[in-house]
Amino acid sequence: MDIDYQDLILLNNQLREEGIRYHVTYKDHTTACLEPPGACCCTPEQKEGALRVICDYYRRKGIRVTFSGDDLYFILS
Repeated sequence: MDIDYQDLILLNNQLREEGIRYHVTYKDHTTACLEPPGACCCTPEQKEGALRVICDYYRRKGIRVTFSGDDLYFILS
């Protein structure tokens, strides 16, 4: 399933509003990349918050998110 650019904009806004310092970008039309903040801000809580925001966002749209083993990439189905 393709990832809409508008969804990435909305996800990044939501991450920023919640104080989560991760950023979502395109890898290609079906895969997005979850970019962690610098080492000083990369905490388990930040990572869990970012994953939660992404999953909740797409769950509301009826779309399932699958993350890579390192949680840095995701696809939709």
